[in-house]
Amino acid sequence: MAAPWADFEHAGVEKLKADSAHEVYAITGDQLAEWRKAAEPLQGAWAENVRKAGGDPDAALKELKAALSQFSSAY
Repeated sequence: MAAPWADFEHAGVEKLKADSAHEVYAITGDQLAEWRKAAEPLQGAWAENVRKAGGDPDAALKELKAALSQFSSAY
């Protein structure tokens, strides 16, 4: 369902890379670790809300990470 949007986004990144008026760069591993640490409270709140709704946040997160891995996306 999200594939068309992801394709659109990736095409936009390529367009920006080709435009000399823009600079596109990858973040470092340390920067990614900082983002992940900053997101931990959000993930905890999300997990609690999933539990309240009767879901299994561990299973949902595992499924998401598997899908991200399948498409070579960072998580």
